[in-house]
Amino acid sequence: MTIWALMMSLSVHASTLTTGWVHNPQHPPVAVRLMLTGEKNEANKTVEGLLEVKLDKDWKTYWRSPGEGGTAPSINWELSSNLNSVDWHWPLPKRYEFLGVETLGYKHDVIFPMTFHLDDMNKPVFLSGKLTMSSCTSICVLTDYELSLDFNPEKLVPSVDAMVLYNKGNSLVPKPSTAVELTQVSYDEAKKIVSIVATNKAGWTNPDVFVDGQSKPVKQTSFLTPKIDVSGEQLIAQVPVSSWFGTPKLVGEPLSVTITDKDIAVELSKTADNKPVIALQNDSLLKVIGLALLGGLILNIMPCVLPVLGMKLSSVISAKGLERRQIRAQFIASALGILVSFWLLAGFLALLKVSG
Repeated sequence: MTIWALMMSLSVHASTLTTGWVHNPQHPPVAVRLMLTGEKNEANKTVEGLLEVKLDKDWKTYWRSPGEGGTAPSINWELSSNLNSVDWHWPLPKRYEFLGVETLGYKHDVIFPMTFHLDDMNKPVFLSGKLTMSSCTSICVLTDYELSLDFNPEKLVPSVDAMVLYNKGNSLVPKPSTAVELTQVSYDEAKKIVSIVATNKAGWTNPDVFVDGQSKPVKQTSFLTPKIDVSGEQLIAQVPVSSWFGTPKLVGEPLSVTITDKDIAVELSKTADNKPVIALQNDSLLKVIGLALLGGLILNIMPCVLPVLGMKLSSVISAKGLERRQIRAQFIASALGILVSFWLLAGFLALLKVSG
């Protein structure tokens, strides 16, 4: 009898931790479920949970800032009780493009960690949320999902399975980092470009930058794929912007900047100004010049060049009886000949590149 009662208790307890998979019959490719991990913080009056979304094949849903198309998922919790607020933690999105329209979002399986702020940790909680989510392939479908879950915070017990899922999703959520510093965010309204300057003490490998924000002008702006230049520890990203409401007004607006690289994903914020961006420390240019000089020296001491050098030396010796003006003219003519030949070669290569 005791074992049977324990099994029944565990079964009831498990059912209070998750809604199970919720489907909308009008849109079968998507399934969602809300789940609690059982972790709680008495001092902060918080309970941890997650929203898991499964999408079939090429269906995708969107990040909090979806880009030029799509709608970010949202949940209306107004019918809930003993719930103060909910923090929605967003994993790093991926870039997608369809018919020239750039979007940010997720495919297949995505886990959104959530933190539930309660009014009273000693009273039962009823979660009632209407999830409104857009999912797209070549078409987009806006679908509602009803999510409901009731529990007593005092009786919550950590669930290993739920915590594994929570940690999986949370590992993809950008976090602050002392190694990365956001030094400047500047907006050129005439060019419609936001410039991001950041430094990483460990240097950069293959970074990407996402920009968004919470103010109305920022929410009405689409931040497109950036052009990124890296020099040592410094990164400069030029982010084109567009808006259905005309030229974006972003100076003075706080922007959230998410930077991802090989082993990091950080989220930083800074207010946009209109000051000129500080140029990169172009150490690479000095290296190129040094390599060019070294290459020229090597070429001039190669055996195949010695006959040419001998001819030049012979012309210098034979110019002994000439006037200084004539000697200078000969050297200038030789130098111009070299420059013209190289410019002709460069022009020919440029034409080849343009012609494909």
